[in-house]
Amino acid sequence: MSETRVVRPASSAALCRRRCMGNDAVRGREVMHPLDIADIVSRKDQLRTSFLSAAGQSTVLPPEGAQGKAAERLRHLPRYREAQSVMISPALSLYQVRLNAITDRKRLVMPTPGLHKGFVVVEPGFIPPRQRRSAVQPGSENPFAMRMSYRESPGFLIDLIVAESLMVGRDGGRLGDGSGHLDLQCAILSSLGWLHRAFEVVGIVEDSRVVPSVPMKPGDVEIHWIVTPSRTERTPAAAPARIGIQWDRLSLKQIKRNDALFFLYRARS
Repeated sequence: MSETRVVRPASSAALCRRRCMGNDAVRGREVMHPLDIADIVSRKDQLRTSFLSAAGQSTVLPPEGAQGKAAERLRHLPRYREAQSVMISPALSLYQVRLNAITDRKRLVMPTPGLHKGFVVVEPGFIPPRQRRSAVQPGSENPFAMRMSYRESPGFLIDLIVAESLMVGRDGGRLGDGSGHLDLQCAILSSLGWLHRAFEVVGIVEDSRVVPSVPMKPGDVEIHWIVTPSRTERTPAAAPARIGIQWDRLSLKQIKRNDALFFLYRARS
């Protein structure tokens, strides 16, 4: 039987983490001891290794529900219905979610692989129904994906972000593949001024991937909603603060390989 749950109040651990993730932290100024951060990173790595070992996989595989029941359940979430512009990961596991977004006439934003070419946007009004499948593909062969310019406002703000995850916590924590892509994407979008001030993040996973808590460090993006094939849950994640890029944690090589980062880096000079 399906259900929608609102989780409140936040646990003491979640509240502590949220205080650690205030504006100062996400802008690159530490409010946690480096040893505490190292401990969180280690714990997340252990969780990731244990999960992948148990699943017998070395990469994030598409959760079955994301292609069907969970993707459909997302369409009933009021926050999704209200959103006009949605950023969705190009992961295979979220293919049906992207297709639904276009079908629901939402503006679809996708990060390019590694953000080497920044972000692309697909406007649903110009897509014939028979070509929608092509329009949600992340590759350069997508004829409907337009590269977004950093030098001018796109004319809209992103209301909602849908992310793939290895597992999610009912406290708002999220465990990804360890690359930090989501955190960096949100920091870049915030720095460009492309995020709505009340944007929220949805994590879509199988029911078995929902756990009570996932450790988080400063700069990690929390999720506000958990959507599985059988239920929808609101986490106690706080409204997002302004997210800044932690430049001191990036090498010049990393910056130059990332089109959006390089633009913002030069703009700082």
